[in-house]
Amino acid sequence: MAVKDERNVIGWVREQVALGTPLRFRVTSDSMAPLLMPGDEVMVAAAPPETLRPGDLVVAAAPGRAFFVVHRLVALHHEGDGFWLVTRGDRSGTPDPAWPAEAIVGRVVAVVRAGQTLDLRRGRGRAMALAQGVLARLEAATYMLLRNAAYRLLGRRLPRLGRVVRAPFQALMYFISRGLKLRS
Repeated sequence: MAVKDERNVIGWVREQVALGTPLRFRVTSDSMAPLLMPGDEVMVAAAPPETLRPGDLVVAAAPGRAFFVVHRLVALHHEGDGFWLVTRGDRSGTPDPAWPAEAIVGRVVAVVRAGQTLDLRRGRGRAMALAQGVLARLEAATYMLLRNAAYRLLGRRLPRLGRVVRAPFQALMYFISRGLKLRS
């Protein structure tokens, strides 16, 4: 997609979200698994930067690319007249580069999987989204700690460490999802 076309698409999407048009984006990666799985759809609502808070899932237009990113907001910085947002995929150990507020398209308000809709703004849906975010960050921190310790003690990386660390956290997240009736 040409840069001009990309700007037109991003501008159109922002305009539609600002007008309150219900928009859905299809998830194509597992960076937010298991809350968001490839094939799920996310529903997006307008969200001025000052209304966002850590833990929210946001949709941002990737600069210079023809796609959108759905990640969890971890920090919001106010610099001068503008806002910068720091996001991270739940399965990532490191945050994304800071996004200017202009890159934010909106907040994810619901997840649609297999015909079921989970509202992330309140109640059980919000609790599930926050719990999975905490578990994902704990998993990433545990992995980094063990990976660094193994390298210091053994002088080499352990190739299956990621799978070993991920298993108990995925089991917990699966049971959280199952208990709230949102499964793949």
